[in-house]
Amino acid sequence: MGFLEEVYSGEGPYATVYLENRPAGEDAAEQWELRWQGLRQQLLAEGTDQPTLAALDEALTPSRPGNAVRHGRVLVAASGQIRLDRPLPDDPVTPVTDQATWAPLPHLIPLLAAEGRRVPHILVIADRIGADVHLAAEGTERVSIIDGMDNQLRKVQAGGWSHRRFQQRAENHWEQNATLVADEVARLAVRHRVKLVVLAGDVRARTAIASHLPANVASLVVETDHGSRAAGAAQDPLRAEIRRLLTETARREHSELIARFQEAIASTGRAVEGLEATVETLRLGQVATLLLPSQGTRHHLWVGPKPTEIAVTRGELERMGVEEYAYDRADAALLRACVGTGAGFELLSEDDPPMTDGVGVLLRYQL
Repeated sequence: MGFLEEVYSGEGPYATVYLENRPAGEDAAEQWELRWQGLRQQLLAEGTDQPTLAALDEALTPSRPGNAVRHGRVLVAASGQIRLDRPLPDDPVTPVTDQATWAPLPHLIPLLAAEGRRVPHILVIADRIGADVHLAAEGTERVSIIDGMDNQLRKVQAGGWSHRRFQQRAENHWEQNATLVADEVARLAVRHRVKLVVLAGDVRARTAIASHLPANVASLVVETDHGSRAAGAAQDPLRAEIRRLLTETARREHSELIARFQEAIASTGRAVEGLEATVETLRLGQVATLLLPSQGTRHHLWVGPKPTEIAVTRGELERMGVEEYAYDRADAALLRACVGTGAGFELLSEDDPPMTDGVGVLLRYQL
């Protein structure tokens, strides 16, 4: 996720603050302020510097007195600057409670567990003029509005000498508009490595768009009868359908990843488990996917300024020539190393097969 790279772009230590979702009420802003002040006192007692606290004060103060604050947020700050300010999902996969830490590294596992597996996807709401193409990938969302030619778009119902000519012209425009949409969908799907393409809206338009998609993108398509570009169209059923499809896709991909890990551990040598082996492979840049428990780990590691400067013992770091180091949670250290080496990561649930020390990796190549 691109936003994680920004979090680690400067030096620590870091203040990490979580404020959970709460129902909005008349005193929501007052309650928000009281909750933040309690966490602020905790950060102050742990040694957080004043510039960092001031940056958090500014970020967490409601813009207007009495402004209702309902959505939860997670913030990371260091050296007087906000490194991350992200809303928590309304329906988190794993609930988040109010908490704050001042530590050598940001503590981001609760955020990632709340968001769950983020499936990069495209939603296309189409009609015969064009489509709204919604992309959700890499922690961001964007919408492309595509309107093609609409002259003579309606088929005529009457007969006459020009009937067939106008009808064919309408057919041609539908196909041209569908091609424009399909080209944009294919471009975004490949560039952002999406895993799901949902086609909604007009049935005829959906069929035309799907027929113009390349095979590798067409294989990702699911059509739904919910949703419309028409003004005032109810979108709640479409949102519910998208959530269902994303949940199904995430579960399937997670199961496939765990199955690959188990097979690799048993036979191919392209996976390892346990804290020491995980640390070693991350230091060497061998990790393709890091597997971490969604509830975090009870272990700690020694860390240096660089992402790959991690070790089980302080002596290991000293032998590596690291002169400045700190001691922090293993999940925080492993996640930073994962992001710093361009590896992917996956959070494990309590239902997954147990791993030594709760962690493991799929490797980029066989040991």
